[in-house]
Amino acid sequence: GVQTCALPIFPDCNVFTTIGGIDLDFFNPKVPPLYQDFKKPIILSSSAFIEAKRTDLIVKAVSKLKEGTLVMSNKGPLQKKVCKLGEKLLGDRFKYIGMIPDTSMPNMYKMADVLAMASRHEPYGRILLECMGTNTPVVCQYDETRKWVVGDGGMFVPNCANTDYFALKISMALQTDWEDKPRKQAEKFSWEKTVDDYEEQIGKILC
Repeated sequence: GVQTCALPIFPDCNVFTTIGGIDLDFFNPKVPPLYQDFKKPIILSSSAFIEAKRTDLIVKAVSKLKEGTLVMSNKGPLQKKVCKLGEKLLGDRFKYIGMIPDTSMPNMYKMADVLAMASRHEPYGRILLECMGTNTPVVCQYDETRKWVVGDGGMFVPNCANTDYFALKISMALQTDWEDKPRKQAEKFSWEKTVDDYEEQIGKILC
């Protein structure tokens, strides 16, 4: 889980980048799903209801699918607006489950068939790793950081504002046999590997 590059302004200065790992014993594929009474397939959104996360695009994309229940959690100033849109466009295919306690996060990810994230920019998106830790694939907007983080554990959309293409990618993700690719990708960012990355880079500096 390491990237090393040179800054254009300081070409002789290498920058070491790693990501805070996740607890792969906690986020694991063997946890039971949080809810089992929602009609499948389940598309999950766990992003905050704020402008930067563009959760309304997820609602619009899922509304273009012939089937699938959109389950949304979290909170934020746009919660009522987005939930109202979900109820309008999806009817009983929309479920808002509120804030989920940290102890139940793996179970929430496990109940989903795919996690959708529509934010334009992300520092890296920890929930992507947490979700893949339970072997649930993700669909998110493409950028170099998320390509590094998600790898073969999900699918990418050039611009989630194109909700037709966003919907297509969600549909493709639902139809794909992912085997254990999401989990294997998450394993690249375990806490153990993060510690090893830091030890290696610090050792290079001190030598």
